[in-house]
Amino acid sequence: MQVPPTEGSSGEIMPWAPEALRQTMARVIWRMGTRYRPFVSLDTPLLEELSSKIHGTFRHSVIVAHVAAGVAFKLMRQGSKINADLVRIIGLYHDVGKMLNPEVFAEAHLGTRRHLPPLTREQLKIQLRHPQESVAMLRCRFADPVFPEEALTAIAQHHGNAKRFYREGGIIVEEFKYEGDPPSTKESAVIMLVDSCEAFFDNNFHLYVDRHTAIAGEESLHIPDLAEIQKGVDRIVDELTMVDERQISPAVLNATELVLIKKEIAWGLYKFYNNLELSGNSNRRKPQPERRHVNFGHEPDRRSHCFTDRRIKPDRRKD
Repeated sequence: MQVPPTEGSSGEIMPWAPEALRQTMARVIWRMGTRYRPFVSLDTPLLEELSSKIHGTFRHSVIVAHVAAGVAFKLMRQGSKINADLVRIIGLYHDVGKMLNPEVFAEAHLGTRRHLPPLTREQLKIQLRHPQESVAMLRCRFADPVFPEEALTAIAQHHGNAKRFYREGGIIVEEFKYEGDPPSTKESAVIMLVDSCEAFFDNNFHLYVDRHTAIAGEESLHIPDLAEIQKGVDRIVDELTMVDERQISPAVLNATELVLIKKEIAWGLYKFYNNLELSGNSNRRKPQPERRHVNFGHEPDRRSHCFTDRRIKPDRRKD
C-alpha cells in the first residue's frame, strides 16, 4: 500500500516538525478507519484556526497526540485494551477551547512568557474552564460528521478534578479545582499523563517557544537529555497516581502499565525535543557514546577484509 503525499497545508502549518513526523501522520490517515479519519488530518478548519490563533497550543497538541498514540500502541502490544487511534484524536483536540480566551494562556505569548505577570483570580478561573469549553466547541463545530462521544468524554476528563492554587506574593491564598471527573478509561488516562508531562517540560525549559530567541544569540536554550526527561516524567506520573491526590486509579492503569508508560513518554518526548527521527516502527535506541577504533596497521580491517598496514600494498592487477 502506497503512502499518500504529505505536501500541503498539513506540512506548512508545522514547519518545526521533522519530516518523519509528517510522513507518520500521512500513514496514520491512510490506515485509519473511516470513523476517525475525518478528524485526524492537521488541515481540518478547527486545527488550522488553532494554529493561527494560539500556535503554541497547536504545537503542544500535536506533540501530545503523537507521543500518546505511541504509548497506546506499546500498551496494545503488551495486551492492554486501548484504542491508539482514539488517543490520537483526543490529543489533537483536547485544548481547542483555549481559543476562546487565548490571552490567559502562556502558549499564546511566544518568546515573552518568561516576563508575564502572575495570573489573576479571574484568569485562573478561565483556565480551569477550558476542558468543558473544548467539549462545547467540538460539539458545535462538528455536526456532520459528529465528533466521537468517547473522545468528548476523555477531553472533559483530561485534567480530572486536579487542584490549582491562586497565589499572592508567592503565598497560596485560595484553592481551585478543575470541574471534570478523574479519567475513567485508559485513553483519557494516557492523555492526562502525556499532557501533564509535556506541559511540565515546556513550562520549565521554555522549549520551542523561545527557540528563535536562542538561535538569535539573545539567550541560551537548554534541551533536557533522556535522563533528565525520565526523572521529570517519573515525578509527574507519581504525583498523579499517589493516594492523597490520585487522579488515575489502579483500576484504570495498573502498576505494570504505569512502568511501561513512564518509559514510553520519556522516550517520545526526548525524540521530539532533540528532533530525532520519528517513526511508528522505530526501535528504541538510547544515545550511545561515540566509539572510535584505532587501527595501528597490523590487524585486519573488517570493512575490506585485508590488512591495513600501509606499507603493504597488494597487487590488484588482473592477470
